[in-house]
Amino acid sequence: MPAVSTSASWTPAEETAFVNYLYDHKAEAGDGGNFKIVTFQNAFPIISPLWVKDAKKIVKGLQNKYSMVCF
Repeated sequence: MPAVSTSASWTPAEETAFVNYLYDHKAEAGDGGNFKIVTFQNAFPIISPLWVKDAKKIVKGLQNKYSMVCF
């Protein structure tokens, strides 16, 4: 099983699928536009089929990507 890394590489397809998922679930964002951990966990089935790099994503990585892409 590949090692889990917090410094995962993202492809454009992964980023697009992740941002689209968050857009579709924007009602789940609390005040300030922050999502709960469960929202990020629920994104895994959407983006995991697109993984092509060795470093798999973890919740903290998804939170970091959200901060970089959406703010």
